Amino acid sequence: MRTLFFVLGCVILAIPCDAATITVDDDWPADFNSIQPAIDSASDGDMIIVQPGLYAESIHFLGKNITLTGTNLAGPNTISETVIDGSVLFNGSEDPNCTLIGFNINGVIAIGPPLDSNGVPDPNYEPQSTHATISHCVLKGNSVYAGTVISFCDGIISDCLVADNIASKGSLVITATILYCHGLIKNCTIVNNYSANGVQVLWYGGHVTVDNCIIYGNLGDQVFVPIDASASIRYTNIQGGLNGILGGGNVNWGPGNIDADPCFIREGYWEFEPRRLFEGDYRLLEDSLCIDAGDPNFMAVPNETDLDGNPRVRGDAVDMGAYEFVPAIVATIVIRPETLNLTSKGKWITCRIWLPEDYNTGEIDSNSIFLEGEVGPESVQVNEQAQVMIAKFKRSEVQEMLEPGEVELIVTGKLADGTVFTGTDTIKVIDKGKKK
Repeated sequence: MRTLFFVLGCVILAIPCDAATITVDDDWPADFNSIQPAIDSASDGDMIIVQPGLYAESIHFLGKNITLTGTNLAGPNTISETVIDGSVLFNGSEDPNCTLIGFNINGVIAIGPPLDSNGVPDPNYEPQSTHATISHCVLKGNSVYAGTVISFCDGIISDCLVADNIASKGSLVITATILYCHGLIKNCTIVNNYSANGVQVLWYGGHVTVDNCIIYGNLGDQVFVPIDASASIRYTNIQGGLNGILGGGNVNWGPGNIDADPCFIREGYWEFEPRRLFEGDYRLLEDSLCIDAGDPNFMAVPNETDLDGNPRVRGDAVDMGAYEFVPAIVATIVIRPETLNLTSKGKWITCRIWLPEDYNTGEIDSNSIFLEGEVGPESVQVNEQAQVMIAKFKRSEVQEMLEPGEVELIVTGKLADGTVFTGTDTIKVIDKGKKK
């Protein structure tokens, strides 16, 4: 049988010539308007291409070795806009030719019993790990039982962001964010998850290999390797270093591992009354020690990309984590008032943003703008003719961060194509109402 080869992101797909390509779009003509009917109709070797949209469904691969992929993985917003608002299940019989690529998943990746033609679960199902390939997926800010978002995957997990996930209310136990996965985890960012452990290996002979990852800021142990289990870890930033790995199992602590603040653009966090997430941005700042710190022998395949669609590798070596570092462009920032009285009853702090020539201010993602990495604007306006964006921040929120004196304020954001910008302005902070 002749075979056609496709390069999609970093995954080279070998597709038999007689395999079908099935399209899914939630609001435009396509073969299907939801994902599960497309899987139901597919056979081994088929490719299902899903257009950006919100797919409010949980899906089951049904043991089929198919490719389920989003579109245009070279676009930074495509993955975030291709949303499975539910869980992704495998039955455990899948091999590495079963691939899941390019989705924002508001649920879990796990195993579950195969279904008969009527959708009834097999009562004799014995759980087994899948060997499917999971790539370029985002599992971020999910509130799920026990805090576990990926489990029982013995295949390759690569170029994924797993961040800010939390155990749902009513969870009787709290386990690891990534649980019982005994394959290769590479170029992933696994951070700031509210769970018992970041990555946990199964008892009795389980083994996981971790390469070029960032595992940091997770509640509990960063990696848990129980007795009779093992882990090989190379060129990875783990909080606490070797001391961040507990459990008593065998750890092959390879070359290139570090323990350093990853220096993300912005870390996310949860507030609990009421429960809400302030989302993080887990791309790297220019002073991050994760830049060029991955495996120096890493060889990217043709057209291989990071989670944002940027080429792997951009610098002298591959970066740790899901994102390659991309230098920010410098914006011109003007903040008013120039002199801020902490006792003032004013309502707003106004920031005007100009981008360098050849960049369009109208392309700024208003949801990405932050002052000092914490405060987002209450309103945003764009003057296309003058090429200026005007962002208004709530004065009370900004004043909480300030002390009297000359203060340099940093404004960050990104464009629709993923380009990051940063700019600064200095204001004078006074406290006229303070007693001497």
